[in-house]
Amino acid sequence: HLAKLMRYRPESAGVKSFHGSQFNPSRYLLDDDPTGYYHQRWVKGIVLASAREGNRQVAIRATFGSDWRSDIELRNMIEAGVKGILEAEKELGGKTKGVFILGIRKDVSLEKARWIARQWTALRREWERERPEYAPKLFGIDSMGLEEKFDFKKHAEVFKEASRAGQVVMYHVGEFWDRGFLQGALKNLEMAVSSGFVSVITNPVSLFVDPGSLPDELYDQEKRLEIAALQKRITAELAKRSIVVEIS
Repeated sequence: HLAKLMRYRPESAGVKSFHGSQFNPSRYLLDDDPTGYYHQRWVKGIVLASAREGNRQVAIRATFGSDWRSDIELRNMIEAGVKGILEAEKELGGKTKGVFILGIRKDVSLEKARWIARQWTALRREWERERPEYAPKLFGIDSMGLEEKFDFKKHAEVFKEASRAGQVVMYHVGEFWDRGFLQGALKNLEMAVSSGFVSVITNPVSLFVDPGSLPDELYDQEKRLEIAALQKRITAELAKRSIVVEIS
C-alpha cells in the first residue's frame, strides 16, 4: 500500500511543491508508528524490491522523524528499521545487503542537528559493543531538504564530527536555488566539496546548468562567466578529492 501511496501526487504546482508532495503519503504512515511496525515493513520492502532489480547493495535514506521524536522514540524507529533490513537479508540469503543513511533536515537548528547526529553515532558505538550485527547498518549521514536560504556553514561542524566518528558523509547541495541566484547554489556546493569531510554529493543540479542557456534578464555576461568558472573549479575539486557525485 505504501508503494501505491508514494505514486500519489496531490498537486504539482512547481518543482519544489512537486518534490515535497512525494514524501507526504509516507509521512502519514511513518509518523504515527509507535511500535515501529510500519518502519520495519517499509524498510524490508525496499531491500526486497532492490534485490528484484538486481542490486547487491542498497542504502536507504531516512530521517526517522528525528527532528521531533524523543531520544527513546528515535532509537526505537531506528532499531525497527534495522530489523527490517536484517529480515530482508535473511530471506535473500545475504545476496543483497542494506544500510541506513540518516537524513538531517537543513531547516533544523545547529543544536538540533548536533543532537540528532550524536544520537546516531552514540547508538552505533553502543551496538558495536552489544549488537555487532546492527552497528554496520548505521552507515552514513546526509544533509537533506530545500536549500535556497541554507548556508553550508550552518551545520558544517556537525557533519565534520560525524565524519570523525566514522560516518560516511553525504550532502544534498547545489540542488535548488532562488530565481536568479544560481551562483549561491554553486558557492554552497563548492564549500561542501572543499570541506574535506564530504564523501558523496547528491543532486548537484547547478553543476550541470549550461551558462549559455540562462535568460539575459537574470544573468548578464559577467554572471555567466562567474558561473562557468565556479563549475570548472568545482569539477576539478571533485576529481582531485575522488568525491562521488550521485543523482537520485
